[in-house]
This record gives sequence, C-alpha cells and structure tokens, in this order.
Amino acid sequence: MAKVTPITEQYQHFVEELQESFWGDLEARTQRAGQRFFDQLSEAQRDQYMVSARYSRPAERQDYRNGYYERDFVTKFGTLRLRVARSRKRSFLPQVVTKFQRRAGEVTLLIREAFLRGISTR
Repeated sequence: MAKVTPITEQYQHFVEELQESFWGDLEARTQRAGQRFFDQLSEAQRDQYMVSARYSRPAERQDYRNGYYERDFVTKFGTLRLRVARSRKRSFLPQVVTKFQRRAGEVTLLIREAFLRGISTR
C-alpha cells in the first residue's frame, strides 16, 4: 500500500517552495535594480560633464565619450557588475562608490564581525 502523507506536510512543503521562489525572485530583481541604478548614475554624470548630446558633433569639442568598463561591487544583495561610463580623459564612477572601494560598508562590517567572533579568517 502507498503511504499517504498528511496534508499538513504537503502544505508545509508547498509553502517552503513558494517562499524560496518568492525571495529568490525578489533578490534577483533587487540586484538588477541596483545595477541599473548605478549604471544610470554613472551615465548621468558623464552626460552632465560632456554637455553636448549623444551623437552630436560640435565644432569645439574638448572630450569624447569612450564607452564603459566593468567593475564588481559587493553589496548585501550580492555582487553587482557595474558598467562605469568613461570619456577619453576620465571615468565616471558613481558618487556612491569611492575610487578603490570594492564592497559596501555594511559588507565590510559583516566581515569584521565574523572575524572577531572567530567564524572566518578569510
């Protein structure tokens, strides 16, 4: 005879799967939103610096757009791959991120706490 599982176990399993799919989807959307925010902030800084619109060719141009470079930035939502806008003379790192900062302040504090409690030495 087949074993019949109680409805409560099936319901608990269903609720757990639903929570995992919801929070996983929410985390991915949060990462994408953060990444878009940083990318648009960088582009806005470059556009403000350049003064002229894209694809325009003014006679007296001081600098030219020069694409993007990628950089990883660790947040509490995971690692974000930022596209930092640049021109021929300078790059436009978002104002929220400092020049050599690779992770957010709360992540640094978390690492420090883990080390002090003896959880991790790396």
